[in-house]
Amino acid sequence: MLMDLHKTQRLGSALTFLERYHNEGEDFLDQIVTGDETWVAYVTPESKQQSMEWRHSSSPKRVKFKQTISAR
Repeated sequence: MLMDLHKTQRLGSALTFLERYHNEGEDFLDQIVTGDETWVAYVTPESKQQSMEWRHSSSPKRVKFKQTISAR
């Protein structure tokens, strides 16, 4: 999950790219190198029993993000 800081940094990068494209035109696009990202899960998901924890009944539950394994 992206934090507000990361979202702001991405927005800043996008605006920089747009400004350079406006100033330099198509020549700027020829300098961009892209790649394909592959997400690999190195962690085996916990079982329900493994994820149990002791806590006071009034304490908040720990927030867990759903892990998805990407298709090849």
